[in-house]
Amino acid sequence: MFSTSSQKQNWIFSDENEISSLKEEVNASFISVHGSKIPEHAQSTHFITVAEQDMVVRHCELALKAFCKSFKPAMPPNVMAIAIIYLKRVYLKYSIMDYHPKDIITTCAYLACKVDEFNVSLKEFVGNLKKDRGKVSDQILWFELTLMQMLNFNLTVHTAYRPLEGLFINLKTHSPDIDVESLRPEAVQFLDTILFTNAYLLYSPSQIALAAVCNSAGSRQINLNYFLSEHLMRGCDKTAIDFTIKCTQDIIRMVSMTSKPSRDMVKQIESKLEKCRNQEFNPNNEAFQRKMRDLEEDDDMQQLQLYQQNSDEQIQMEEDIITTNG
Repeated sequence: MFSTSSQKQNWIFSDENEISSLKEEVNASFISVHGSKIPEHAQSTHFITVAEQDMVVRHCELALKAFCKSFKPAMPPNVMAIAIIYLKRVYLKYSIMDYHPKDIITTCAYLACKVDEFNVSLKEFVGNLKKDRGKVSDQILWFELTLMQMLNFNLTVHTAYRPLEGLFINLKTHSPDIDVESLRPEAVQFLDTILFTNAYLLYSPSQIALAAVCNSAGSRQINLNYFLSEHLMRGCDKTAIDFTIKCTQDIIRMVSMTSKPSRDMVKQIESKLEKCRNQEFNPNNEAFQRKMRDLEEDDDMQQLQLYQQNSDEQIQMEEDIITTNG
């Protein structure tokens, strides 16, 4: 249930400015730690800026989507969404100069498969890669626990795909004159596209799903006023209705403003990144590989067992809440 989830408590922010501030703080913190040998006047060109980080992360989000869409057996869209949301959350707390997103995107996807109970083995998972399967297998094993720690073990993610189905059922029940299935393709595409915005850091899944339906209906000149006023928001006061309308408009606007970063620009930023990244977390670095091999043999593995226990308890708690409220 979203209202009692860690997602609402820890990963929903007041506005875009708060999100930007978090990223700026992380960026400044990295530079303060690693910039002592770089003259202050040269730091702005030596280190990655927040704007450059956003471009690289967006590029990796698109690569992650492509991987999930081509996955065999077919990966549920919910799993893809969870993986991309994990990636977004990571870079609210960490810099790409510490952890390059290309090193953790497959771990995001693999962890999302586990959390959403899309059961694939690691061998089957990396079998979807065209090359470097052994290398990626090692990276997933190395980074899985690290990724969970980055996310504060808040692994349950509520997406808009299930609320979308709920809205379709309501529409079919209360507005049988509307061809609901005609709304589906564009609404699903809307949910895929919204993943490349900050919507999941600002709005609830039900708000995002409603925006998807309204956007699809609007493009087909289908009037949803009766459904919205007499069923979905019946009994709500004007303040609640106005707030819902504003959220819906803002979410639709976010989708209209999405853009694909220039591949050439991303290559330039990644070239710059290789010169300033923290080699301590570079999987291609021998010291990093040696450290990971050592960690596999020490007590850190106990933390993975603790995660399993905490995760089971969290899932049971949410199921208990759903049962009680149901």
